Order: sequence, then structure tokens, then C-alpha cells
Amino acid sequence: MKHRNFLSILPAVALFASNAFAADSGTCGENCSWTFENGKLSITGTGEMEQYHSKYVGYYTSDAPWIAYRNQINTIEIGEGITNVSDYAFFNVQATNVILPEGITSIGEQSFTSNKKMTNLELPSTVTSIGTKAFENASALQSINIPSGVTTIPWAAFHNASSLTDVTLPEGLTSVGQAAFQGTNISHIDLPSTLTTIGQGGFQGTKLTEIELPNGLTGIGQYAFAGTRITELTLPESYTQIGFQSFINMKYLEKVNIPEGVTRISYGAFSGCSNLTDVVLPSSLTTITTGNFANCTSLTILIIPEGVTAMDGRPLQGATGMLELWCFEERAAMCRNAIDKSYLDQSILRLYRKDDNGHYWMDGKDYDSFEDMQNGNEHDHSVADNPIFATTNGLHPYAVRSKSLPNFN
Repeated sequence: MKHRNFLSILPAVALFASNAFAADSGTCGENCSWTFENGKLSITGTGEMEQYHSKYVGYYTSDAPWIAYRNQINTIEIGEGITNVSDYAFFNVQATNVILPEGITSIGEQSFTSNKKMTNLELPSTVTSIGTKAFENASALQSINIPSGVTTIPWAAFHNASSLTDVTLPEGLTSVGQAAFQGTNISHIDLPSTLTTIGQGGFQGTKLTEIELPNGLTGIGQYAFAGTRITELTLPESYTQIGFQSFINMKYLEKVNIPEGVTRISYGAFSGCSNLTDVVLPSSLTTITTGNFANCTSLTILIIPEGVTAMDGRPLQGATGMLELWCFEERAAMCRNAIDKSYLDQSILRLYRKDDNGHYWMDGKDYDSFEDMQNGNEHDHSVADNPIFATTNGLHPYAVRSKSLPNFN
């Protein structure tokens, strides 16, 4: 009986051994062929590889002809003359080494998804496009240099590539797509001056501590920087509208610099920024909406510019640290309504006004400008309004109701 049990496992052992050292080959395009031998997958020929697809066999896999060897392939080498890496080509293939030649122009959709052994990859300078989820869950990948011809990092391209710390983005790049770097381990990245949009969750959950947003950036998607460690954010002058939940749940954020030109803060833009203490709203602002500063529990003072004519919904709900809401006197009803809807006490309301000379007044104090009022710089009443009547020795007597100019002889 013992001999029979031993013999019964021999076919399985032989099958494992044959797979480990299998030699197999075939075609993978009109002028392309592949060979697998001794752990190495080689693709040779000219032109484009055949496009492959996802299939479900109790789990998701690829229909590429070498996929049965996905756990035995330790090296992938694509020869010169091949112009693409096709969709799903190496989906879940656990290769440690990947060699791509100059001449490759595209990296296909989910082509390296769930490769958990590849630590580094050199993309050829000829690459101009990267497919969606191309490196999703490539959990060992540590660094990547995006070639200069690439203009878009697509949806989830490096999503959950959890070891990725070093990313170089090229000038010419215009968009970082939805969840492109979400769940990576990057703590610093330089954004190119050509960047115009960052998609939903683009850098969500990374370890970024600071970011310089380029002038020219016009769109930042929902949750773009949620969960990062950024403490100060300066929005570029190109920005005119802060989008839906753009900076939600940035729990380390303390200060936001919003440029003149921004006219609207959309729903929930800074909701959940629990350490936010310093935000100056621009005079160009006209609209504040629901949840803009919801649960900003460290925010104590918010100054509403006189140009704001709409505060919709509950902009301050959960902002339990609010001590003062400064509001233009003519918008008092709007601010009282916003306070009520945010379930805050009316005692936080402080009103300011503007006189015919352009001075601002609050609590009987006079300020030369809106900025002076924000900064607490009162008008200096010891200096004459007309500098003609000021001298190095103080005010000219004529400025203090002299009926005639004094004789200086």
C-alpha cells in the first residue's frame, strides 16, 4: 500500500518538473513569435504584438498563450523590432526582470497588473502611451521614469503599486488620471508646468508632505490628495473654481492659500480637514456651498468677502471650533441662515461694513482696506490723509485747522 501511495504522486511531481523547465513556443502577432524556456519568455519579430484580453476561469486571468507559465516566468525579454506591449500580455505574470527595447511606443491596458516581483522597470524613451491599470498592484515596483512623449497618466496606472517611492514625470504631461498613483508610497513628486488636470483620487493615500501645484492647473478631482500628509497648499493663479470635494479629508492640512480669481468653492471642498486653521478667502469669491468647511474642527475664524452673495446649505456643519464668522453687513441674513443650517450658535457672527471712502469698519475700528481688516492693521489717524500736509516734524499746521499758512522765515 505504501508503494502505491508513493507511485501515485509521481505524475504530479513529474508535471511540476516539466512546467518548471518547459520549452514552449508559438506566434503572438502577424510577424511576432514567443519562446518560453528555462524561466525566460522571449518575444521576437517585428511590428505589433497581438492584443489579448481578460478572461474568467474562477479567477481573472489573460488569454495570452504563455499565461499557463505565469508563475514560472522569471524574465521577460522583448526583442528590438517589436513596437508594443499588448493589453493583458503579462497580467499576473510574476517576472522579476523585464527588458523592453527602444522602439516600443505603447504599454497596453493591464499589461503588468499584479506583477508582485518586478522591482524596477526602464521604460523606453519611445513610449508615448500607457494603458489603464498597466501597473496596478505591481506591489514590488520601486521606481519609474515616465518618458517625455507621454502626455497622460491614465486611470489607475500605478494604483496600489505600494512600494513605489520614486516617480519622474516629464514636461509635456497634461493629466494625471483617476487613482493614477493612489495607494503608492511616494513622499515627494515634481509636477510638470504643463499639467492641467489631476483626476479623482490621483494621489490619494500617498505619503506626500508637500506639493507645488503648477500655474496652468485648472482641475483637481474629488479626493485627489485625501489621506496625504500635506500641511500647506497654495492654489495656482490659473484656478477659478475649487471643485467637488477636491481637498476633502486632508487631515494634516493647516493652511490654504486661495488666489484672487477663484469665484466658487464647490460642495465639500475642504470637508474633513480637521487641522485647517488658516484660510483667506479671495475678494473675487461669490459662492460658498454645502460642506465647504464641514468638520474643520480647528477652524476658529472665517472671513467672508463682501462679494459672496450665496452661501448654500450647511457650509460649516461640524466646524465646532468656530468662534467668529465675519460677514459683510449687507449679507447678514445670508450668514445667519448659513449659521443656523450648520447648527452653530449665532453668537459667532461679527459684521463689518464699508464706507463711501472705501474704508472698512468693524466694532468701531477703521481699516484702510479689506486686507488690513483681515490682518488687524487699523487706520493710522495720527497721519493726515493728504500727504502734502505731513512734515518730518509732524503735521503741517494748516492740516490742523490753521486759517493761514505759517511764516517759516
